[in-house]
Amino acid sequence: MCERIVAKYGHTHLSAGDLLRDEVKSGSELGKQCEAIMKEGKLVPMEVIIGLLRAAMVRSGGSSFLIDGFPRALDQAEMFERMVKPAELVLAFDCPEEVMEARLLKRGETSGRSDDNAATIRKRFETFVSQSLPVIAHYEQLGKCHRISAVPPPEEVFEAVQAHRSRMAALSLNVQIGDETIEDVVQKINYFERSLVVAATSEERLALTKLLAELRARENQLRSEENQVLADLEAFFGVTGFFVVMARLARRLGGKYSGACAEPDSQWLLADHGSKRHLE
Repeated sequence: MCERIVAKYGHTHLSAGDLLRDEVKSGSELGKQCEAIMKEGKLVPMEVIIGLLRAAMVRSGGSSFLIDGFPRALDQAEMFERMVKPAELVLAFDCPEEVMEARLLKRGETSGRSDDNAATIRKRFETFVSQSLPVIAHYEQLGKCHRISAVPPPEEVFEAVQAHRSRMAALSLNVQIGDETIEDVVQKINYFERSLVVAATSEERLALTKLLAELRARENQLRSEENQVLADLEAFFGVTGFFVVMARLARRLGGKYSGACAEPDSQWLLADHGSKRHLE
């Protein structure tokens, strides 16, 4: 599934498990300690795994990352977000224990992994219930975690992934009716028009079509407001025109304003609850 996600979205893929196993293969003292912990089905200390992830992120030179198999515990999530950055989207793939055990045992026939055996798998299930489920609950409360059934064929699972990824993209671009400039809105329209072309499911296409309609309406509204402000500026040389311009801009900003004028080409300083904007 990670390969499909990377192929479509271009993230840098980092596997927490692979990083740990590479450390074990290196034969380092740290690797030996990690190997003993992993054989018991327990979690490696979070300082170790976060250090490995952070170093791998820097080495990769990437800017967006798909981190597989992490965080496994709530304290890991909290420390990672303090030391590195907050997660934008969390995907939790649901799978019944009996199905998962069968898949892992099948993988163990060729993986060569010491933890792909029935005894360790059951210990890992116990660890997941006690330590990893709270992570899912935490991110669900933040509205960032989406559960996806991993039982259907990979194609169906990936369709669900794409639908959730599209919703995340909308949130990450802060799509809302509010304080955007025309340039902001046009940028979002262009982005989601491209997303619509490659949308894989009817649900995704419907959501993107609705979003684009809202953005185009917002663009028209902003252009209308801009034209009105420009018309008001034609009266700028008069005192009445000055107050009309400032009143209209204040309404557009949704807050208070202050300003001073010496000549018609002076710079106007508008303050909107602490933010500063300039109109020349």
